[in-house]
Amino acid sequence: MSSRHSILALASLLLVAQAYAQTQPRDHNLTLTFTSFHQNVGTNISFSMRDRPIPSTGTCFNLTDVFGNSSHSQPYVTQNAEQFSPQNNYTTFFYKQLNETGLAVGKDAARVVKMWPYENCRSTDFSPWYGLSCQSEGSAYNMPAGIKSFSVVDRWYSNNEDEGHCWTLAEDGHSSAACTSFQGCFVAMMAAALAGVFLTM
Repeated sequence: MSSRHSILALASLLLVAQAYAQTQPRDHNLTLTFTSFHQNVGTNISFSMRDRPIPSTGTCFNLTDVFGNSSHSQPYVTQNAEQFSPQNNYTTFFYKQLNETGLAVGKDAARVVKMWPYENCRSTDFSPWYGLSCQSEGSAYNMPAGIKSFSVVDRWYSNNEDEGHCWTLAEDGHSSAACTSFQGCFVAMMAAALAGVFLTM
């Protein structure tokens, strides 16, 4: 990782965290905020869902459909959809999911969420998908390849994909250690980004 890329990654996480703290919806238990950067200016668009996806067995959402089409049959709401552009590369996202019952940060969430680098929830060997299925008070992540779509599956229908250990940005579903709070995750990511800067000096 070059020092320039490390600094940009760190700056993007700081900007998206600040913007999310100012605009986060408070009445939905799954919120995804996507951020793109152009000339160091961040643009945020948000998706929030309280009810189960339809069907509960899994739904793929293309960003162009969610934020570019005002009519839909899914139980979700959006914020700043007017700022969406299909030309933007959404490389940073903020994930928040807390169960209405059985609330326990770092434990299994009610839904399994996957981020995909291509539309229609597709990936390649060189551009993998990433899974999130832990309850989280809010965590910011980077996907350098960008995000074109995401999928939401009710845990009941997920066939235990995460094998009894909930995912925290698990590449292609490979388990990763769960962060139990936004502060812990964010500090860890900043430390990693700074380490990349120092290692390339």
